[in-house]
Amino acid sequence: MYRLALLLVLSCVLLVQADDEWMDFMQKCGQLIHPAGIRCCKKKYVSTDLTEDLKECMQLPGKPPSCEIEICVAKKRGFASDDGTINKAAFKALLSKMDDKDLQASIVEDCVDGDISEYGPDDLCDLKRLHTCVALHLVVDCPEWSNEGACSGSADVAADCIKSMQ
Repeated sequence: MYRLALLLVLSCVLLVQADDEWMDFMQKCGQLIHPAGIRCCKKKYVSTDLTEDLKECMQLPGKPPSCEIEICVAKKRGFASDDGTINKAAFKALLSKMDDKDLQASIVEDCVDGDISEYGPDDLCDLKRLHTCVALHLVVDCPEWSNEGACSGSADVAADCIKSMQ
């Protein structure tokens, strides 16, 4: 009985530690993986403008962390079902429009075909994990960050974020 209780306590400590590490990581990188943050990269990957068809998605609740926004966007972009299941073939087709084929291949390997479980706590949906994985690839790939206006300090944030991933 004692061993079972000890195992249970250790498991809870590890889960809390993993969640704490995730929260620390998100404090360092969170603002960059948001579409507004990735706009601070001077290299333009894809349009991050809010199109008319996505505006309704941005009206959905995002806190506490839910996947409603991600499901809505992914459905409108054609790579998710109503329940948030990722259509990997459709997402790869969307990625094929990227100009940077090396980055595209890296995203496909790590985020689409790879294990995305490390990109968030256990209770986070796969669409949020996919988004985080792709966004972090863009952060690492960005050669230069704007330091003007709302992007002030983004280069330092990016450096801290990348350092925390190593």
